[in-house]
Amino acid sequence: MSNNRAAKAAAEFVGKCLFHRHRGVLDCGDKVILYGNDGYEKDQRSQEEVELIKRYLADRKLEVSEFGQSTEGFSWAIVVSNRQRNRISTNTLEKRLWECWQQACGIEAVKA
Repeated sequence: MSNNRAAKAAAEFVGKCLFHRHRGVLDCGDKVILYGNDGYEKDQRSQEEVELIKRYLADRKLEVSEFGQSTEGFSWAIVVSNRQRNRISTNTLEKRLWECWQQACGIEAVKA
């Protein structure tokens, strides 16, 4: 992982501008940002959610280039390289991110 300035800036942004969306995915062209506004620094479930989604990304050989937290530690962001634009479905990532949160909370994922 490289230095985490972009991820920290992303975490600050989502904490200020997208706080009402508890978690999600932003497509930024050559990067995809996964984020959460769920008390990362103090909430074990949030920390577990991040580890679960990082494992999911690694299993799919998607490159996590950065991880960062907002200054207050509440919001977090993961920056994923998206050089091969066809490999990443933001809808699939967002669905999986919510499933990771549910798993971290001990809630069985609802199958659609």
